[in-house]
Amino acid sequence: MEIIVHQAILHVLDTTLDAPVLSGSCMEMTAEKTAYLQYHIEKLLASDDIRQCRPLPDSAFRYELEQNKDFIDLSCRIAGVLFDYMHAHTTIPGADLAVVDFTRDGQPWLGILKLNYKNGYTHYTESVDGAPVNSIIQQRACLPTQSGKVEEGALVDLTDYSMKLLEKKFDIDGHKEFYLSTVVFQYTTAEPEKKKLLKLKETAQCFAVVHAELSPPRRPAYRSPSRYIGEIGEKLEALRLKILFVKQQVDTYKPDFYIDQRILAADSQGNRYIFTEKAAGKSQTPKALSCFSRQFSPGMDITLSARVMGHYESRGVKYTRLGYVKYG
Repeated sequence: MEIIVHQAILHVLDTTLDAPVLSGSCMEMTAEKTAYLQYHIEKLLASDDIRQCRPLPDSAFRYELEQNKDFIDLSCRIAGVLFDYMHAHTTIPGADLAVVDFTRDGQPWLGILKLNYKNGYTHYTESVDGAPVNSIIQQRACLPTQSGKVEEGALVDLTDYSMKLLEKKFDIDGHKEFYLSTVVFQYTTAEPEKKKLLKLKETAQCFAVVHAELSPPRRPAYRSPSRYIGEIGEKLEALRLKILFVKQQVDTYKPDFYIDQRILAADSQGNRYIFTEKAAGKSQTPKALSCFSRQFSPGMDITLSARVMGHYESRGVKYTRLGYVKYG
């Protein structure tokens, strides 16, 4: 993916003022400014939380994009609409607004980056009795760093006016609501790609369970002494088990490496049990348990209490699945 920044303009939307401070011309682009804008555009495009949106039929923003080819005037109009709404709803943080004319793989795009202010600190020097004295001063209007995160922004594909939107909900008239998609841009909203992926995983897991339950059982290869233990929901006390097998697996629903242990164990009568020991902390790599996790290994004897979560049979062997496991 190639991002080329052609021009950019910055407007000040400080809601402690009565009006925005609008630039009359584009900023002079340097290598540092270009790299800053390119980085945040690329980070927005790669975000799991970004929404794919399309204009509503009466979107004034889309009409402005189609009719107004004056980049500076267009950016000022966007900044004015945004500032008016922010000024009327002070729960929305003040920001600088960077409007960027760029191409993505040769196609024209418009970037609208709301650079929300952050509190920061720097040094300052004053003269006291003729001697320099260094101190610390707070700066209220610090922008996100180059390695930081832009919390709100829109990237518009000017070939079809579709939009990739990252927005946040704020307390507006007593309710947590979006305002960029509904008020400023008047675009439809869709679920972020991350949520779509999670729903797809959940659907796939449900399908796998149903498929396993509905599939005709295979003829058992041999007769196992294992039988189902307890009723579903029943609490089993003082189970004395020997661990037969342990499989470590990464919890894919968490962003970092949380390694669970999938445990197969048996009692003295040969009844088989399956349960999962969840990670007690984050691991540094996907191949090693956290130092906070208790490590289980084949041959280990354990005593536990647990609830029966289900029963299933595989290759002629009956298994009792346990949950809410407590050791001792």
